[in-house]
Amino acid sequence: MTPRPLGLAATFVITAEAARRDVHVQIVIDFIHVAERLWAAAWRLRPPAAPATEDWGATHALAPLARHTDQVVTALTTQASTLSARRRDGIDACIRYLTGNTEHLRHEQALEAGWPIATGVIGACRHLIADRFALAGAH
Repeated sequence: MTPRPLGLAATFVITAEAARRDVHVQIVIDFIHVAERLWAAAWRLRPPAAPATEDWGATHALAPLARHTDQVVTALTTQASTLSARRRDGIDACIRYLTGNTEHLRHEQALEAGWPIATGVIGACRHLIADRFALAGAH
């Protein structure tokens, strides 16, 4: 079975059930989902194919792995402050996602414990193939 991303409501249910059973659980959001939102924000800030966009995306995607999500939020907020509301849409969504899920972005702890932090090749390939079909106009 393919892991599915948890919505905010699901995290509340899991946390409540764990508390009821007196069990500690650590919920870690799939890193692929974090990276997708960061790349969407990067493409709102800069042209998608520009080398500066690639550099920005790679640098800022790695920051949450080192527990520097706050620095990413600050950078996004600062860089987006002069953009139109339409261009800010994806950036604001990313900021809300990162700030709303801070407690579930403990990837460094998961890595230290030897836990997976992403769905891996299968999930990534699914998105890659869908993107390539979309570029070619296939449905």
